[in-house]
Amino acid sequence: MKKILFLIILSFFFVGCGSQVMQLPTPEVPESQIVGHCREAAGGYLLMGMFPIMNNGRLERAYNHCLNTLGASSLTNVSVIDRWFWTPGGNGFISIVEADGVK
Repeated sequence: MKKILFLIILSFFFVGCGSQVMQLPTPEVPESQIVGHCREAAGGYLLMGMFPIMNNGRLERAYNHCLNTLGASSLTNVSVIDRWFWTPGGNGFISIVEADGVK
């Protein structure tokens, strides 16, 4: 019984989660209106698993930074990547926005 319980608990450490890539429909934009391509990131930290430091709004910050970098009015072909890392003091999170800017 102890071995089975141990194997069940141990299996939780080796099981991961994943998801499929989700494509959102975006209107076609003429090539002449695209001003450039950008890849910008914004991060945050969850100190001790309880105290968010620059964690809220990191996706919005990365999106706005991409807009400002290109001087664009909107973005198309947007791709969002979320990454995280662990430290003894808490977890860090990074949101990366990759898109084409539209004038």
